[in-house]
Amino acid sequence: MNPEILAQKLHSPQLKYFFKIDVAFLYPDSSYVYKTLYMRTSGLLLLFSILLFAASCSDKINLSLLDGNYTGYYFYTGPGETRSTKSQNTVTVNLSGKEYTSTGDVSRIPAGGAGEFNLVDKEEVQFSDKHVWTADFDWNLILNGQFIYELKNDSLILTRKFEICKTCAIKPGMMPGLYQYRLKRTD
Repeated sequence: MNPEILAQKLHSPQLKYFFKIDVAFLYPDSSYVYKTLYMRTSGLLLLFSILLFAASCSDKINLSLLDGNYTGYYFYTGPGETRSTKSQNTVTVNLSGKEYTSTGDVSRIPAGGAGEFNLVDKEEVQFSDKHVWTADFDWNLILNGQFIYELKNDSLILTRKFEICKTCAIKPGMMPGLYQYRLKRTD
């Protein structure tokens, strides 16, 4: 008896499914059965691949990735300038857990900072400085706000681009300003 007819008589979609699989072994010449099994197998394989890929892509970003003590220099490039100004003294940035500290210079290039940080995504880190500052210098010199980070071996580069103001007329081809920490791990 044909398994399709038997399944219809029993009015059971589950039995129909199992009969189609059994029929592949009983009637190996049935192209319908092969097509059905091929489509089901392909579909299950695709579903399994998607689930495996989704499980391997974790959205959690590990804060300990940046943990450490770093020393290096601070570079400042004004809008439209092509040369960077390097800090005269070395800069130290310590990252531990969710806390950070950064040493400043007497000239306030950079000013320093301390507070909490967290990773925004796999390319950006947000620093939240807890200090109260006077208004007699450029507050962008404080390690505060959102930075793009690059971690290469023992080097950490923190970069923030800026414009003088959003409504200012900038000449075509004029580059935005840049604040950058170029640091090496010391521990």
